Parts: sequence; C-alpha cells; structure tokens
Amino acid sequence: MAKDGKLLEPIINIGYIKYEKGDVEGAIQQWKKAVQIDGSVAEPQMALAVALYAKGEQEKALNMAQSALRLDKSFANVDVLKQNLWGTHLVAEAQKLLSHPNIQALQTKQ
Repeated sequence: MAKDGKLLEPIINIGYIKYEKGDVEGAIQQWKKAVQIDGSVAEPQMALAVALYAKGEQEKALNMAQSALRLDKSFANVDVLKQNLWGTHLVAEAQKLLSHPNIQALQTKQ
C-alpha cells in the first residue's frame, strides 16, 4: 500500500479495522476513498452505506446500498459479508440495513 495508495483491498480493510475499533468517521473516510478510486466496486459502497445508516443518514445510506446491491447482490448475504472480513459490529449494523423494506423490495426484484 505504501507503493500504491490506490489499492482498494487494503483501504477497505483499514476501514473495517477502524469501524470495529469505534472510529466510525475514520472508517467512512477509508470507504469514501475506495469509492472515489473505483466506483464500480460494491464492497466499499455497501460498507459505507451501512456506516451511514448506523449514523442515522438513512436516505443517503439506502440509495448507496441499492447502488451497491445492483453492482453485486451477494453483499445482501451476511455470510458473504463475514467471508469478506466484515467484523461483528459492521455485520450487526448491516443486518439492520438489509432488513429495511426498500432493501428487501430490491432483493425480491433481483
């Protein structure tokens, strides 16, 4: 990462670590950076959506989650989140977002 600050995986993973340690704003910044580097990757968008939803920014979070799930619907599966190294706090918040009626409706359409 020191050689190339645009590698997505380390940026995303640092966001996970920050989130689990309680640095929500730091995590959000990591995921925003990842989205800026490559907006076609669902994982940082979904993580960002979950963090925003947990902060109470529902409308923004729902829009971002819908975009992320259009890119890769597998991120609606908690097992996939765990396989992608999402920590317990982030997974718990993701479950809340995934249970929202707008997200549920999107899932039934896919």
